[in-house]
Amino acid sequence: MKTWSTPSCLLSASKNSKTKESIPQPPNAEHVRQYLEAFYHPLMVKHLPGPVSFIPWADDSASTDQSRRKGGKVASSEPFVGLQIGKGVTRVRTRPCPDEAFSRQINLNDVMDALIEAVPDDAHSAILLVDQDMFDDEEDIFCCGLAYGGSRVAVISTARYHPGLDDNQDMYGDEVLDRQHLWPASHCTQYVERMCGIEAEPKRKKAKVNHASQRLDVEGTALGAALKAAMAAPDPDKDLEGMWFSRVARTAAHELGHCFAIGHCVYYACSMQGTSCIAEDMRQPPYLCPVCLAKVTRAITDVERGLDAQEFVLQRYKALFNFCEKRLQVTMFAGFHAWLGKRIEDLEEQT
Repeated sequence: MKTWSTPSCLLSASKNSKTKESIPQPPNAEHVRQYLEAFYHPLMVKHLPGPVSFIPWADDSASTDQSRRKGGKVASSEPFVGLQIGKGVTRVRTRPCPDEAFSRQINLNDVMDALIEAVPDDAHSAILLVDQDMFDDEEDIFCCGLAYGGSRVAVISTARYHPGLDDNQDMYGDEVLDRQHLWPASHCTQYVERMCGIEAEPKRKKAKVNHASQRLDVEGTALGAALKAAMAAPDPDKDLEGMWFSRVARTAAHELGHCFAIGHCVYYACSMQGTSCIAEDMRQPPYLCPVCLAKVTRAITDVERGLDAQEFVLQRYKALFNFCEKRLQVTMFAGFHAWLGKRIEDLEEQT
């Protein structure tokens, strides 16, 4: 399974030592844990106890209740793997990737079943990160993540967020991802007009876009601060691992939001918006809009009795601010850091 998490376009190239060194490493689970602990401050976020790993699956008479039968015999040649979480092992279906972006995929629903059984008794919810590409049903090409809000579990895959796929996102019908217009530059006027069909598509350029020349007046706002900081950040191509991690962190926070009974946001630009493709995902902000922030505030203050709502929002912003401050070389975190700084300033002036 080690090759399943590497895009097919990079597998052959990885044989070249120079190219191999440039392939980024998958996001670190501990870093995602730290981000989630800041995003859902002051709730504690822990790693699941016990081992979590994929293992070979061997059908035998003791597992016939979970195995597909053919002609009264256990089908030992089925492409299954086992997912071990703690002491339990669950069979997970696999299949070739329909669009050949990766060699194989794992079934999301099987992984969900394994996680539901493994949620600790003292946990509000649980999220599992996998490096392999996933599919939900046979009609699916792929699925980046899903949450069963009622069961308070979520699973996300890091695979489709791999920077090595950025130039090939249109292979399955999506628009090509534009690294120069990731959030907060997704608010660029010319870019928005182009996406709406008002302005023609320009030739793709390597040069950094001067978003400050756009017509949107955001001076003195949190969004203006975010855009200014993002423009000053290093080129995204210089830290592919940081960019990959920022994408996964945002999705992890989104999926866990469903475990707090929050649906997809239809009101503002928001971390809880639904997406139809990877490129759209990258245009969305890491922050919660006022409506969804109020929902998270209510959910957490209900758990943390006696926590003042306004103080909660301020302390939550500070926790995220401190997290982002260590990652200013990454465009999204640089922009989010500046956005948070302005929001903290505004809230402290109100108190």
